[in-house]
Amino acid sequence: MLRCAMKRVIECVKVDGCFMLLFLAGVFGFFVIDRGGKIMTQSFTPAQIANFFLEQAEKEDIEVNNLKLQKLVYIAYGWSLAVLGIKLFDEPIEAWRHGPVIPSLFHEFKHFRKDPISGRALDLNWSDSEGRLERAVVRIDNEKLGVVLRKVWDIYSVFTGWELRTKTHQQDTPWERVYKEGENKAIRDEDVREHFMDNISQLVKAVKEREENGL
Repeated sequence: MLRCAMKRVIECVKVDGCFMLLFLAGVFGFFVIDRGGKIMTQSFTPAQIANFFLEQAEKEDIEVNNLKLQKLVYIAYGWSLAVLGIKLFDEPIEAWRHGPVIPSLFHEFKHFRKDPISGRALDLNWSDSEGRLERAVVRIDNEKLGVVLRKVWDIYSVFTGWELRTKTHQQDTPWERVYKEGENKAIRDEDVREHFMDNISQLVKAVKEREENGL
């Protein structure tokens, strides 16, 4: 019965008083939480992951401001760590006043302030001796990672940036554990991974209970 539940593309369940969405599906049919598994680093940049979401936003005519983009990239980072054991990029994620922040992305798009982002993030291309800034392009060869990024978008794009901020401010989140006003401390990957693993465990349990109760 649990295996059947895991094949659903999106399942809405209620956990701890707030709606969470489960996207473990198809390619994750073998899903196992390996809390001791080794974390692998994928050679992406924050700019590449950000542009993935910005391109989806443009296709679907959905507004994404800097606050929302920060949270989408953070959630993708967390789900990737939890589900695949993959660290999407090396840049530390910091605990700022309004939640987890990837500093390079914040500074890239801060001139938009609260307005929707209309541009794209840039990366430095060192293919020639001088190096040049150009639009960051993400090419996802890992099929399962592609599923994670697409489902993060499918699920969380409906929320505003402020609503996503609120989710990251809940008690005992990775942000809440380290945040101190004005210090911008780095959030530990271990805490992020454990947090999202716990979320997944609760979601799987809730889906199983719903199926057993015929809901």
